Amino acid sequence: MIVNRRRPIVAATVLALVCLGFLDLHAASAHAVSASRGIQPAHRSVNPRTGLPGGMLPTKSQVSHAAASRPLVNRATVPHLTYHGGPVVSNAAVVSVLWGGAGTYLAQVAGSVSPNMDTFFGHVTDSSYLSWLSEYNTPAGGTNQSIGYGSFAGRMAISPSSAASGATIDDSTIQTELLSQINNGQIPAPTLDAVGLPNTMYALFFPQGTTICDTGSCSGVQFCAYHSSFTASVKGQARNVRYMVLPHPDANIVNGCGSATADTPEKVLQSYTSHELIETITDPDVALATTTGPPLAWYDPTAGEIADICQGLSEGPVTGTDGVSYVVQQEWSNALNKCIIDKGPAAPSPAPTLALLSHTSSLTAGRAVTLSGTVTRSGAPVAAQSVDLIARRAPGNVEQRIRTVTTGARGTFAFSDRPSTTTRYAVRAAGASSPARVVVVRPKLTAGLSRPVVHRTRPVYVRGRVTPGAASQQVSLQRQVGTRWVSVRKAVVASSYRFGLRPTRVGTYRYRVVASANAGRASATSGTMRLRVLRG
Repeated sequence: MIVNRRRPIVAATVLALVCLGFLDLHAASAHAVSASRGIQPAHRSVNPRTGLPGGMLPTKSQVSHAAASRPLVNRATVPHLTYHGGPVVSNAAVVSVLWGGAGTYLAQVAGSVSPNMDTFFGHVTDSSYLSWLSEYNTPAGGTNQSIGYGSFAGRMAISPSSAASGATIDDSTIQTELLSQINNGQIPAPTLDAVGLPNTMYALFFPQGTTICDTGSCSGVQFCAYHSSFTASVKGQARNVRYMVLPHPDANIVNGCGSATADTPEKVLQSYTSHELIETITDPDVALATTTGPPLAWYDPTAGEIADICQGLSEGPVTGTDGVSYVVQQEWSNALNKCIIDKGPAAPSPAPTLALLSHTSSLTAGRAVTLSGTVTRSGAPVAAQSVDLIARRAPGNVEQRIRTVTTGARGTFAFSDRPSTTTRYAVRAAGASSPARVVVVRPKLTAGLSRPVVHRTRPVYVRGRVTPGAASQQVSLQRQVGTRWVSVRKAVVASSYRFGLRPTRVGTYRYRVVASANAGRASATSGTMRLRVLRG
């Protein structure tokens, strides 16, 4: 069941789930709308500057429309973000979701060439753009959270239901589909911080030609993008699910949301993504607010959220930890009483050196590989350093962070992984990366003769299986002729195969089976099988 600002929920149904023990509300944010109450905001929060629901970034035309009907914030009056008791996001773990793998996206969204939105999330969240947000840590009397660096938790493409695949998609449909994909295991469930509150936020990218609407406001007309949240039972636990709706930057959005410093689809996308990213960190549950109080976190009742205050000002560049310059929007600093990109880079420390080894360079699918290494700085081991294991798995080769560990006293670390396809591994820490290690994965191939000895002209069979199975797997039966191996039978199978032979000459024959490279796995060759053919 979903509890949020947009739809009524039958209270008795949720209360029954609680009584039966299906929802663990203790694990949910104490400042979220309680799933046991089953209530909805009677008057949802509205941004005072734009007339749109809290969390929405307006288009230029919407700002003009709002200015004609309501006074805008006087820029001479210094805004101030006040803490209202709600949660923040301690260490943002961004999961990038392509809403339908068959659609058309910017290469920066769906491609693997750096820089792209994967590297944006991975390196901007670990940069000076976030380092100063610690001024918005929450007090012990609130949620007692500290805001630190974030990370990129991986990208995936989903196949949404037909109801969620139209040219126009409503926010209520997005929430229903997102929850279904999480509970079905297609999208990872939210991870939690040290106080038990969610770190995960879902960056939802939509293909070209898709319009997103929410309560009468639509992308490219009233808004550029928005962030929102809902409370739901995620795998039996009550969780606040935070997400960013990031429409495709078509001409309407580029013209309506761009600026002199963000004048291409890629730059406009980075700009409004940065707006929603920082607002999600500092005020993730504005969508659940009914009053100027919890679950609001950092909010100005006159000017809105941290990025709303600075909306309309020129964007600026920030250098990610990969050394690439990204376009980001300015954000409001209470400490400096102005809009800023960052407070300047901290005193640099030498980048660490990462070494990565694997115990094998190839293995059979189903077996584990051990990856180990060290983190040093200026030759000295670095202890207690968080290290991410990055994997690019064939055939898609999409970068994913699959493990995070902390180095020991000697700067050492170790991972174990069980790859099902050929995988390129690397580790990252503090902005540095190791050289890549490739582990070639081959399928498990079995092959055997139905009998080792057969009389001439009598049938004999070679049977076996390729595991894991895959569509269009090519399998060849080969016979040794002198020093060469010659194919005598071929087949395309899903997993199991059988070849029939009827030898006509007396003698000893040697056979083997070869499974061709397929589905991200290398080719595999069976052991040699010896067949004796006798006179009939």
